Amino acid sequence: REAGGLGRAALPSNPARVDAARASAGLAALADRPFATLSGGQQQRVGVARALAQHSPGGVLLLDEAFAAVDLPETAAQVTLVRQAAGQGAAVLAAVHDLSLAGALADDVWSLRDGATVAFGSAADLLTPSSLRALVGIEVRLASGSGGRPVLAADYGTTLDPPSR
Repeated sequence: REAGGLGRAALPSNPARVDAARASAGLAALADRPFATLSGGQQQRVGVARALAQHSPGGVLLLDEAFAAVDLPETAAQVTLVRQAAGQGAAVLAAVHDLSLAGALADDVWSLRDGATVAFGSAADLLTPSSLRALVGIEVRLASGSGGRPVLAADYGTTLDPPSR
């Protein structure tokens, strides 16, 4: 409860908004558990709830690796929350390393390497196997996901030595 409420620390207190953010992140049943006893994924979800508690519609929602250590079904639920915020006018800036997650979240992609911009453009243009091969230096496979969004996966086999027999 307290960790989620920190999102309002510099803002007027609004316990109902904090409770709603916690519930939307699927954490209502965990509200009274000490933060340190939560799993890494649950702690990440608290971070998303904290960001939602402080977010004002039409404002910027900033997420830095908010989905790391979160299991796949919960990641999908959190992506839905973030997309809903975007649908309500939020400008979402999310740092992610997972290419499929970037495809699910992003309308536009800003690719960085060593702190410098390598590419910026629409997700449809940059999240393609050929663009990503140039950006990240390994083969990337593409499948079509729901709603036409790309599902991407690194083909690590192209960077590994073949197994010896």
